[in-house]
Amino acid sequence: MTESIVLKYFKEISEIPRASFNEEAVSNYVVDFAKARGLRYIQDEMKNVIVFKDASKGYEDLPVVMLQSHLDMVAEKNKDSDHNFETDPIKLIEKDGILYADNTTLKEAALELGLVTAEEFDKWVVPGNMIGEL
Repeated sequence: MTESIVLKYFKEISEIPRASFNEEAVSNYVVDFAKARGLRYIQDEMKNVIVFKDASKGYEDLPVVMLQSHLDMVAEKNKDSDHNFETDPIKLIEKDGILYADNTTLKEAALELGLVTAEEFDKWVVPGNMIGEL
């Protein structure tokens, strides 16, 4: 099976350390992506990026579509992990057709803060349900 273009870019971005307040490298990645495709962009001093793409031919008069996301990632890891979010890329592991980040977790942080039980987390956070067909 051929890897989807979305997965290709996800893997590329996973190679870029980008903990909160350390987004410059991933911000520059997005700028380089825009430049390579001749797209207009704005990058501000906080490293936020807006990329503009003109409408495809025949769609110029339709409403504008805007997609929004954040560039950083929550820097949470398992207690026994030596992962350094400032310098290390995310090691991706594929299991049963789902990608996981090795030794990084929001589950442990949510449990420590008492936000959810382990059972609630496992019931509500199902990676395969978070995306559609790629």
